[in-house]
Amino acid sequence: MGGLVSLWYLKQLGGAQYVRHLASIAGANHGTTYASACLVYVTCQQMYPGSSFITTLSAGDETPGSTKYGTWYSPCDGIIIPYTSTVLSGATNNYVACQTHIGYLTDTVTLAQIRSFLAS
Repeated sequence: MGGLVSLWYLKQLGGAQYVRHLASIAGANHGTTYASACLVYVTCQQMYPGSSFITTLSAGDETPGSTKYGTWYSPCDGIIIPYTSTVLSGATNNYVACQTHIGYLTDTVTLAQIRSFLAS
């Protein structure tokens, strides 16, 4: 949900003017069907593809303002389904060959890429 909350801040709350870079690491930017496992919770309902929350976030420019957007996504994620849900139009989208959702936390190659992106 972290990526979605970040996008909500930028797109719906006017945060784009305050944020120089957004790194979406395995974000459910267009929803994830994995959320169907917990639809009794509002946050899972919001993460489900086609929800009003996702529809609102996906409307219009996916990368508004002067903020630089970067995404990192992998077919081995297992939580973001489909894994391409992370990709944003107008962002620098980085395909990671095989990384699990939690594995990004210790993937030094990807973390170095993210550090470089944030420093740019």
